Amino acid sequence: MGCLFLYAEGGRSVWMVYTLGMTDPVPNAADVATILVVEDETSLREALSLTLTHEGFKVLTAENGTQGLKIALDAKPDLLLLDIRMPEMTGFQMLTRLRDSGGWGLHVPAVFLTNISMSDDDEKADVANLEPKMYIVKSDTSMQDIVAKVKTILQK
Repeated sequence: MGCLFLYAEGGRSVWMVYTLGMTDPVPNAADVATILVVEDETSLREALSLTLTHEGFKVLTAENGTQGLKIALDAKPDLLLLDIRMPEMTGFQMLTRLRDSGGWGLHVPAVFLTNISMSDDDEKADVANLEPKMYIVKSDTSMQDIVAKVKTILQK
């Protein structure tokens, strides 16, 4: 079984994922980390989902912060990958609501995935207050690097 997926945004980045099927043993479902990908760009959301699933993670997806918040509160994933600029509710707003909800939402690790560089001091303060594990500029980072960073965060 194979799958080829291409993603391009404004000529800035191309993501290619090719899988031949999982040849490694499937991990026990209880040992699989769950990742929620909240991204409004369908092609990138699907590329992340496909890649992370192939790496052995359980992946949930949402196309905006409103959907993501509901899924996060219901499923309580082990890690959040959040775009910042999305319709209905931004990644900042979603993570703020989760942090304010207390309990699980207060400490769930989150990674911001965006094409926005942090040049604004107010934005830097917003990010710092939400305590994300990482801030990744999508156009500067390969899919393999994102997977490696996810694995590192989940091992801690």
